[in-house]
Amino acid sequence: MHQPLTSAPVRSGFLGRLLRGGMALTAMGCRLLRDARDRRQLARLSDRQLADIGLARADIERELGRPFWQPVDWTALDRQRRRRARQLPLARELGG
Repeated sequence: MHQPLTSAPVRSGFLGRLLRGGMALTAMGCRLLRDARDRRQLARLSDRQLADIGLARADIERELGRPFWQPVDWTALDRQRRRRARQLPLARELGG
């Protein structure tokens, strides 16, 4: 008697490649949807909210200008936030 297809591990052959390809496409689709959601949420933040997290509207506009297939560059946004955090004490000392 044969085992049901769902309980047998598929590791090689055409069906295995097809299933792995389908899982990869699903993962990519999920990432694209998540990144689109994240970009929409960033775009909805007010300038005050952006300032609270150490970002500027220009940072968000730069991220929104990226092609949709490129992932959200959280590293670049964090770098901008850290740069502004270092500049903030200096601006306060200078009266700005």
